[in-house]
This record gives sequence, C-alpha cells and structure tokens, in this order.
Amino acid sequence: MNKLPKKYIFIDESGDADFYGSKKRLLVGTEGFQPYLIIGMIETSDNMPELSIIDYMIWAVQRKLLKGEARFYEALKDKY
Repeated sequence: MNKLPKKYIFIDESGDADFYGSKKRLLVGTEGFQPYLIIGMIETSDNMPELSIIDYMIWAVQRKLLKGEARFYEALKDKY
C-alpha cells in the first residue's frame, strides 16, 4: 500500500521577528514588542477527518456569538 506524503503548511509570524533579547531575556509583552507569542501547528483534515467536525462545531458557536444566527448552533447544541 502506498502511503501519501504528509502535507506541511508554514505560516509566517506577523509583527516582531525577535522573541529574545540579550541573555535570552524574553521580549514578548515588553514595551515596544507584541503582547503575545502564539505558536501553533496545523493539522489538515485529510489526515484527521474528525477535525472537520470540530471545525464546523466551532464555526457554529462563532456564528451564534458574532452574528446572532443560532440555527446551526441549535442543530448541534446537544452534541457539545
């Protein structure tokens, strides 16, 4: 059986390129630097199909909170 190669997606950070100053002092959150450093890893749904379900559920909650449209959330609320 042939195994498909993994797909990698790299997203560049925005903002400051420096995270540490001299003597390995963390610059994130100090004056003149971004307040947060977020590091993440992307997993595509073709590797983990269950992520599509989770993504849809999060989208339904977001749509209810941001747009007040509850029909998608209401259809799934007993599944949360």
